[in-house]
Amino acid sequence: MSLVVLALKKRNNETENVALELVSKAKKFYNGEISAILLAAENSDESKNIEKLSQAGVNKIYVIKNTKLDRYSTLYYKEAVLRSLEKINPDIFLIGATVNGRDLAPRIASALGAGLTADCTDLGLTEEGKLAATRPTFGGSLMATILSRTTPQMATVRPKVFKMNEPNYENKPEIEEISVNLDDVTDNIEELNFVPKTFEDTPIDEAEIIVAAGRGAKEPETVELVKKFADKIGGKFAVSRSLVDLGLFKNDIQVGQTGKTVTPKIYIACGISGAIQHIEGMKNSGTIIAINNDKDAPIFKIADFGIVGDLNKILPKLIERE
Repeated sequence: MSLVVLALKKRNNETENVALELVSKAKKFYNGEISAILLAAENSDESKNIEKLSQAGVNKIYVIKNTKLDRYSTLYYKEAVLRSLEKINPDIFLIGATVNGRDLAPRIASALGAGLTADCTDLGLTEEGKLAATRPTFGGSLMATILSRTTPQMATVRPKVFKMNEPNYENKPEIEEISVNLDDVTDNIEELNFVPKTFEDTPIDEAEIIVAAGRGAKEPETVELVKKFADKIGGKFAVSRSLVDLGLFKNDIQVGQTGKTVTPKIYIACGISGAIQHIEGMKNSGTIIAINNDKDAPIFKIADFGIVGDLNKILPKLIERE
């Protein structure tokens, strides 16, 4: 029995944190060997990435090397992973649901004829040792636990769904280098230019304080109050899916399963009822404060502090406070 995590890298050649989060989660439910696949250019220095994966607690690291793996490429990366999986033959294969991970995972699954459970919010094992992958379904109204009939059992998980364990500086994993031949692969995708996305300030998934508006704050004057309150306390303004669906905001500031998963120190939900889809995107926040005029709103079940009342009356008083 073996579980393998694909450790994709950012453009600065650093391993994405979601790979470390997946290793941390795997160590909580999986007793077999936990390995990581690290793709690298032939002469690249992977010592820092190996160190991170080692401290996360993996038992073995497969470093897959080829000159064509110096940057992300859908075709080269897919073939490199497929050819390394032939040797590794894992029972469970996990990938972070980042932009590149979402591009790569279904292509690998299709080539293997394997099932893929995407955007999971929890992972575990059944009594029979099968991967139990849980994700929201029916628009976020239900949670489904899915079992795969194929091997490897594959799943993707979004960043920040799981917390990273404390580094294990004593761990000494086995390192195995695997050279793959990609001379027969033609990359028919050409990168013409790369323009990094810019934000006016901190992206919501990096903010320490978030003030989010939901359907109960859809009126323009109420939205402005939520924004003003966020500015007042040095927080980042965000929204629930309902305001995105209404066309009021783009999903780059949406919290939830179809938006961003966030883990701020303080999360203040303004006029948010608390659908499963939204809760899955913010339930790991440090302190959750809910303001809603419906005392029976589901959001209060997970809130550390709750205020029942009208946002248009409560927020001005909070904004006025020194």
